[in-house]
Amino acid sequence: MARKTQNAVFSSDGSAYQLTADPASVTTFLEKFNAVTARPRSGYDKYFNDNGFINPISPEGLSPQGVGKLLAKLLEVAYQIIGRGGDDATAMETVLKGVDGYKALAPEFVAKRKRQTQLLHALIALGNSPEADVIRERAEAEGISLPTVEELATANEPE
Repeated sequence: MARKTQNAVFSSDGSAYQLTADPASVTTFLEKFNAVTARPRSGYDKYFNDNGFINPISPEGLSPQGVGKLLAKLLEVAYQIIGRGGDDATAMETVLKGVDGYKALAPEFVAKRKRQTQLLHALIALGNSPEADVIRERAEAEGISLPTVEELATANEPE
């Protein structure tokens, strides 16, 4: 069985609670999660601050269940903010509209980022060669921006 953490929610059989396609699984999870007695944990400032994630890599290690549970809790908090009214509610509604619209763009955005990473790795491997110019031309034709040779050199310098 997986290690039990401070804020874990478990099913009656002792396994970690799993979200399903049924919206009731989300509300059940939130009811159980919100009932957990929690205390602030040290080290979480490495991942979050009041403006969101500190770095883009932190959430990428989450499992599908982790992403789903985080999304569920974040949506709950979003609607708590809206429920309080005022400027924050208006701002939250605006953000949710943007996120809702992004859902349609996300597959293309993610595919483009994946392709950018592939081209960037090829560019780094080829260095300052004629083949690297071909990679840059291909990226430009695909509408993908890549750093210049100078930017790559600067990014790899020790601080």
